[in-house]
Amino acid sequence: MIETAEPNADAQGISPRSGSRRRAIIVSLMFHLVLVAGLLCWYVPQNPPSSVRQRKQNAATTGHRKAPSEVLSRLPATSGESVPADQIKASLDSALQQTEKLSEERMLSELEKKLRRLQSISSAESVQDTTHKIANTLGLSPGPVPSAKPVKGTFDTKTAQIHEVTRIRAENGDWLYESVLVDAAGRTQKIPLPKSEGEITYSTFQQLKQFPMADGIYRQLVMPMLQNMLKAMDLAEAQARELRKQELQKGQESGESRTQGVGPEVQQQPTDIYKSSPAPRRD
Repeated sequence: MIETAEPNADAQGISPRSGSRRRAIIVSLMFHLVLVAGLLCWYVPQNPPSSVRQRKQNAATTGHRKAPSEVLSRLPATSGESVPADQIKASLDSALQQTEKLSEERMLSELEKKLRRLQSISSAESVQDTTHKIANTLGLSPGPVPSAKPVKGTFDTKTAQIHEVTRIRAENGDWLYESVLVDAAGRTQKIPLPKSEGEITYSTFQQLKQFPMADGIYRQLVMPMLQNMLKAMDLAEAQARELRKQELQKGQESGESRTQGVGPEVQQQPTDIYKSSPAPRRD
């Protein structure tokens, strides 16, 4: 995703010279994680707290109805199966507006808060089931995972995604960060990360490891979302290059046309001057 061992390689379609694009994708990864985790907090079936469950059991045993104060205030539980695609997309748009202005540190904090909430209100199985159904609703295919066996062929940088981020201590005591990429066929490749980007990306993946449900969220929703974003970026860049090429060609053709049109006029100009000049007077 960052800078490959091959000078001209470009993981995830990213040119090695484009540091700004690399950082934008790392930020997008965090952004999408926060976005999706927030979406799941709305749509995942929620388990009521143990205290509420106990009160429900006591009420059922005694035959008394629950008091209004005992009702858990939340959205109706849904597995996402009957949720229309346009409603999910509308929720994404709403969450997008709330998340897009957050700093990297704030996104990291929000991600932890939302993952903890998911863990507290629902089970890993419910989160996985809802994640799968939302992915199907949005037409997303799961992201790649490393193959258990060696895969022939060259690493495909255009389908590569971040699988993990690791770090080791350098001799001077600084941390050295490395991104492990995986392509669509399951091939892996390690790429060094600059310190500023390595720190935040490493912290993000460490958070994912704290919550068992987070890996499925990342691979089923975030990875394909990022891949679609990268394809759109590549398409836009290709279209921009083609447009610049066409404009350049038009400019060259226009210049040649003007040059051809000026030639004859320049040749005739002296004759015209002489014709228009008055004849000399003779005294």
